Amino acid sequence: MLDFRAFLGDRPVDRRALLRLALAIPFARVLAPRRVRVVLVGAPDPSLADALAFGVDEATRSAQPFGVAVALERAADAAAVTAARDTALVLFGGDDAADCRAVAARARTLGAVYVDAWCGLDAWTRRADGCARAIVHVAPSDAMRVDALGAGAPEALRARRWLVTTADASDAQMLLAVRGARALGAAGATVVGLVGQTRTDGAAHDALLHVGTTIEARLADDARPLRAVGWHASLEPYGGAQLGDRFRGAVHRPMDERAWAAWAGVKLVVEAALRAGAAESIAQRLARADFIFDAHKGVPLFVRAEDRQLVQPLYLVRAGDDGADTVVATAPRVGGGDPRARLAALGREPHACGAGA
Repeated sequence: MLDFRAFLGDRPVDRRALLRLALAIPFARVLAPRRVRVVLVGAPDPSLADALAFGVDEATRSAQPFGVAVALERAADAAAVTAARDTALVLFGGDDAADCRAVAARARTLGAVYVDAWCGLDAWTRRADGCARAIVHVAPSDAMRVDALGAGAPEALRARRWLVTTADASDAQMLLAVRGARALGAAGATVVGLVGQTRTDGAAHDALLHVGTTIEARLADDARPLRAVGWHASLEPYGGAQLGDRFRGAVHRPMDERAWAAWAGVKLVVEAALRAGAAESIAQRLARADFIFDAHKGVPLFVRAEDRQLVQPLYLVRAGDDGADTVVATAPRVGGGDPRARLAALGREPHACGAGA
């Protein structure tokens, strides 16, 4: 069950009144638009198209009682997408960073929303247009993954002395390496070496945090990596088991983080459409500070205003003795402080959209 208590503070909650309010919201206005078009641009991996179709199918059943239709379409490229009157347009797609930026640009031109389910904010490399109101980044950013590993890896791996490495000396990777070192330090670990800094030859370490094409942590004497992911098929709490069962029944494979992002992205925009005021677009609703939604992660999720990132917990996974990945921790950890503030801090960067943003 979604836990709203921490987000409501100490105020008493009449649960029946809250339920009546939630049910009444869609009827408190004339729904506009009456149709949501979800368009998948390009030719991504078929498994991603299947995941998006699953999300649209589930959203259709949720929206029908309120008189809103949700339809899935395909387009060969971004230029082929056109807008339609009285229809909310939502674009997905992009095979790589350049494609994702092109689809997002088309969405802005058409007054549509682009759901970045598979590239992540890093595809915009600090461009201001990556934080436009027409975009929502459902895929976790590299900074989110680094923060999650830095916070959770020392305890998950029972390691205190860390070496932080990068695949190259690019500015982006060096910034992430420094970020990882700070996160490890905040978690009580000791960083004995950082790429780009002089290291004492005798400095011993028992674990490494590596930043590159993949971001992972591992013990110095164990090749099994610890990774931070947005979803894992083994998750059961908060309705995760039921979601996984429905997905497996529909597409005959486990739900991974990219499939979850497709499903959650559709759910996000359709719920925004259902709650939007008569003169309010999906993008405007998503930008509201009071917009939250449930995606089976145990806490209300929301879009961070400054970088359009969907703020969400991440899961630390590692292969067990049988070789199968299992979830060993969640970041941020439950308990201690304001849960919304701790969640919002995950991956937050001071200039994610460029120094002038």
